[in-house]
Amino acid sequence: WHEDVLREMIERSFSVAVWLSNPAARRLMSRMTVVPSPPDLYFEVVRALNSPESDLETVVERAEQDPAMTAKLLKVSNSAALGLRHEVTNVGQAISFLGLETTRSVILLAHTFSYCDRVRVAGFKIEQLWDHSLRAARMARQIARCEFAPRKMMEESFLAGVLHDLGELLLAVNMPAEYSKVLEGVRANPGTTHAEIETQLFGATHAEIGAELMAAWNLPLPVVEAIALHHRPAQLLGSGFRPLTAVHVADVFSDEAAATVDEDYIADLGLAERLQKWRDACDDLVAETEAC
Repeated sequence: WHEDVLREMIERSFSVAVWLSNPAARRLMSRMTVVPSPPDLYFEVVRALNSPESDLETVVERAEQDPAMTAKLLKVSNSAALGLRHEVTNVGQAISFLGLETTRSVILLAHTFSYCDRVRVAGFKIEQLWDHSLRAARMARQIARCEFAPRKMMEESFLAGVLHDLGELLLAVNMPAEYSKVLEGVRANPGTTHAEIETQLFGATHAEIGAELMAAWNLPLPVVEAIALHHRPAQLLGSGFRPLTAVHVADVFSDEAAATVDEDYIADLGLAERLQKWRDACDDLVAETEAC
């Protein structure tokens, strides 16, 4: 084992304890009856990504056997927030345009949102959360691209961006009466975030709830920590740009109603001068999307 690898593993073991140690999050999860499992097609795509023998046609054939998933993929692919330049009319086109890495993320998004689509909370708009998740994901990948991150890190940033607010959906669908108080608190206190009200009411945030589920799904640790800590990134020990950095900033850039970038955290990483570069790149991304 290389010294740097060991150091990072130890640092991350402590960072996981930051959010896994919250008993309130575990109690909330134990009360939830509507909790999706990852779809089989997700694992098909993962196998295709990890095997040189798998190909795009195999994944397309498998997806076409699931009409419900096909419809979901087409819906997401044609979403304005995803920014594809062409209308997608079949699942083969969708996977070809998106690529397997992005398809993997979109499958989880589409499956989870459709599984939890019976939200009965006044003021909770599932389509708005859907669009925000896709915008944040694209911005997170764009920010990682600005830092010349490896392809794996760019795709982990996208995946974490897609799923970073999943906990809001889980809370809304499983605890509608309680979660309506969160929305009321946000409306009554302009400038206050969902996470702040959730902490007051539940002792845990949607970020921790989403991370609990993603950890159970065995998603990569950088993805899970980005979901868990996207509102408080400074609690992650260690240094250097990672998916958490990208998702934290992208979440703010894509919806600046209340949250602000933790500039001290960015400065501690030595990346303060990069913040405007990221902003410009994300603005260009939005402009490209609107031009489509």
